[in-house]
Amino acid sequence: MAARPHGNRVGGLRALAIRDFVIVDRLELEFGAGFSALTGETGAGKSILIDALGLLLGGRADPGVVRPGRDRAELSAEFDIDGEAGIAQWLQAHELSDPDGGACLLRRSIDAGGRSRAFINGHGVTLGQLRELGEQLVDIHGQHSHQSLARPAEQRAILDGFGGHQELVARVATAWQAWQAARRARQDAERGQAELSQRREELEWQTAQLSALAFEADEWEAVNQEHARLGNAAALIESAEFALAALGDGEQSALVQVSAVLARLRDSASVDRDAEAVLELMAGADAQLKEAVRELRHYRDRLDIDPARLRELDARIDAVQGAARKFRVPPAELGVLQRRLEDELRQLDRNADPRALAAAEASARTAYKEAAALLTRARQRVATRLGTAVTEGMQTLAMAGGRFEVVLQAVGGGATPSPAPEGATAATPARGKGAAAAAKGQGAASVAVSAEAAGSAHGDEAVEFRVSANPGMPPAPLASVASGGELSRISLALRKVTSAATRVPLLVFDEVDAGIGGGVAEIVGRLLRELGRTHQVMCVTHLPQVAASAACQYQVAKRVADGQTVSRVERLDDAARLDEIARMLGGVRITATTRQHADELLRQAREDAAAD
Repeated sequence: MAARPHGNRVGGLRALAIRDFVIVDRLELEFGAGFSALTGETGAGKSILIDALGLLLGGRADPGVVRPGRDRAELSAEFDIDGEAGIAQWLQAHELSDPDGGACLLRRSIDAGGRSRAFINGHGVTLGQLRELGEQLVDIHGQHSHQSLARPAEQRAILDGFGGHQELVARVATAWQAWQAARRARQDAERGQAELSQRREELEWQTAQLSALAFEADEWEAVNQEHARLGNAAALIESAEFALAALGDGEQSALVQVSAVLARLRDSASVDRDAEAVLELMAGADAQLKEAVRELRHYRDRLDIDPARLRELDARIDAVQGAARKFRVPPAELGVLQRRLEDELRQLDRNADPRALAAAEASARTAYKEAAALLTRARQRVATRLGTAVTEGMQTLAMAGGRFEVVLQAVGGGATPSPAPEGATAATPARGKGAAAAAKGQGAASVAVSAEAAGSAHGDEAVEFRVSANPGMPPAPLASVASGGELSRISLALRKVTSAATRVPLLVFDEVDAGIGGGVAEIVGRLLRELGRTHQVMCVTHLPQVAASAACQYQVAKRVADGQTVSRVERLDDAARLDEIARMLGGVRITATTRQHADELLRQAREDAAAD
């Protein structure tokens, strides 16, 4: 297995295998921790690996992904989840854990007709399950990939993760559920007063019937045993008398016969010691027979023919069986039924009290609002910090004068940005070195939430990221204003700020360097390398400055074999990497100068990495 590049985090994508996918016939790659760059000439298919990952994470498939002339495409990815407690818990909850632990294998097969099958650790799963797990394993950022950053839920999770709000978020969710349950109980009671009254009368009658019966489960067995004994008393007495006559009371009883045998054996034993063993056995039999006779006499004396008691037992059994038929349960379960009906009646009495229900709802709502208000204040404080930090990061990524804001929007209401934080400056166009300074304080806009807001399980507000990528433009929702390259760079700045709170082990960036070059490219490369200390990072890039910052580099190339175009991917050693960086710098014609420049880029990147 290939050695792992330097990086603090071991988890992430270990291996990727592709067969008969688009223009890839067979491909097996191993990956390590840290930052990896995917490079190659334009049109070589650098994004094929990203597309394959997207399908393995539950993306939609069509027949066109199957290589022409083949029956199906096969994709698989092995992830190291050692230390990823959340992912391990998800797998365990869905009974999909790897028996050996520490690994997670995703596999997907897509046939030429467009039908597909998905597997997690060898178990067949739905695409929904694959997507749910995939969102915890990989975050792909690019124009043509699923972009979690555009999802409101992910934006909320990023803000709360950055602020460390997990306990508050859980408290709000619990309080919300309690409030909704209390509200439903009150509404159900108001809507169903007639039905509740009828049910209450029915329960009162049923519990009264069962209370009058005074039935206990252990009593039923005792009554049946006594009834069986009394009903067969005459036959039992007769059997006992017969046994006594045969064993001890008759002239030819067993005891008389055994006593005679014992006398003879004692005489024999006095002459022949071999008879002593038989004598001992017969003596034991004699003792047991005498004990049996004594017990039989006691048993016979206890037997009594009592017609009156038998009639009482008959009546009791009839009453219990009649109640069992009426309530359609076995006789032995009448006691359990009574307790259940009494519990339902008590609950119904509580639910029938509108004032008690209203008070319970008000109390639950107050508890929710208190928890939600704490979360709102915490989010407002963090929103400003996050917005300012990402705005500053944007200034170094060819987005001078751009602005990033976190808006808290009341659920069910509009968003009115609060005044800028103390010391903030107005949003004005800024360029060059002054851009970062002008952007400070312009990061977050938040809204005070009305006490009457509808609320949700996630709090009283929705979280929305807004961005202005160009000076003078008002901020708008992130997904609607950012191009693919801008979105990737904003995402890079955001991930750098929030890397400690980012949940997924693998971050993938596609088109992160679109529209940039020179010094900005070096900054992007450095940021990706820094992210690689805590996450596994992959980036499809055409910029040598970015590729040189990677811990390892993979080259994607196309060739024609047997009249068909085939894509190949290989991990580059130091010499091949120097050639690839030189190609990226100089194009088709590689000169000594471009090779020298490539060597300088790689050397400088290694020195920077060592100094970090």
